[in-house]
Amino acid sequence: MGISYLQQPTYQAEAIFHATIDFTQVNAETLANEDGNPIQFTQYEEDLALLIVQETLLSKMNAVFAYAQNLDPNLDWESFEANKQIRRYHALWYLRVFHPDPGIAQAIANTWAEIGDQALQAAQGDGVAAPFVRVDLVSEAALPEEPLYRNRNTLMLGGMLLGLIGGVVWVDRRAQGQNESKD
Repeated sequence: MGISYLQQPTYQAEAIFHATIDFTQVNAETLANEDGNPIQFTQYEEDLALLIVQETLLSKMNAVFAYAQNLDPNLDWESFEANKQIRRYHALWYLRVFHPDPGIAQAIANTWAEIGDQALQAAQGDGVAAPFVRVDLVSEAALPEEPLYRNRNTLMLGGMLLGLIGGVVWVDRRAQGQNESKD
């Protein structure tokens, strides 16, 4: 656990989108199969319709990366990819950006949210997104106040395993030493 505090702290900035299906906009025309019969709108179809949110947000990564490099010229694509994520929890989509500088993390997350919001609105206007999919930017990222120590659980597990192995070796050597002294 002490090693995790010695690592460079990382700050997490988080913007949130809300995406749902507006069932008042669902009609037989938008939910008909090739025969014209209405189809059953299951959770699977709902998830597929909402997948446009993730696809659209990820399609704008080159523009977000270019902006991020303006803020942090040392940032490369691999570390950028490793330090951003999209997570969906029910109707909420979380855009998370991790960076050692809290201001840069916030700026990247907010730029990603703004570019993504514009792209999602354009997808609605162009008909790429189904007309019954509602997407709203709920909140932009606030300035992170406390650092996030990533991999702490992994480091603690590693420390416990090293302690266990060290303890077994110590007990074994001690037992061997006692057996040799008896001989």
